[in-house]
Amino acid sequence: MKIIRIALITTFRAIKVVLRGVLNKHKDDYFYEELKKWADGLLKVMKIEVIVKGAENLNEKNYIYIANHTNYIDIPIVAKALYTDKINFVYRKSLQKVPMLGFALKHSPFIPISRENISKTSISQANQILNIGSVIIFPEGTRSKTGDINIFKRGAFSVAVLSKKNIVPIAISGVEKVTPPDKKLKIIKGKVIVEICNPIKELPEEKEQLLKVIAEIRNEIILKKNENDKLLIH
Repeated sequence: MKIIRIALITTFRAIKVVLRGVLNKHKDDYFYEELKKWADGLLKVMKIEVIVKGAENLNEKNYIYIANHTNYIDIPIVAKALYTDKINFVYRKSLQKVPMLGFALKHSPFIPISRENISKTSISQANQILNIGSVIIFPEGTRSKTGDINIFKRGAFSVAVLSKKNIVPIAISGVEKVTPPDKKLKIIKGKVIVEICNPIKELPEEKEQLLKVIAEIRNEIILKKNENDKLLIH
């Protein structure tokens, strides 16, 4: 059964990360390696092919990626699509309570936040990580149950505003087809498309201007997602 195999792969990789975290030997580089192997393993078991568009738009390192979020499998999908980058996810701090996974997250370079606010510590950690890798943010604040893209939360862009790094919108299409929201734990063989859009220069700090740019980013992701959803139908 796919779900059991997914759980076993995740547990195996988490144990390896935990052991390396205890030994504390180059654990960050090791974590990125294990993340890629975990993503490859899961997608192979799920029989999901990831098609990447727009990779040529990335011509430097250390971006802040902004992506839509439908399902937990967005994480291995993005890790696969951005295989050559050191991707760091922003995750809910409550996930640290999950056995094994939580301990692995604590020993990872990933950035924990609470739903209520993004602390100065989290922002500081993100800025440090941006010196060695990239950060991906799902600004909807929660997963979409229908595949439709929810309103982007301004607080999610705090790291982007303060870091002065380039922003790269990413549109993930087809996830709701391979993991139907009305059929829990069901995974269907298929393809997903990850489109990497053109980078955007640093975001404005002024509230009204920032909200305008955030709306433009969301609209671009919606447009690309809808275009690629149509391609996946044929």
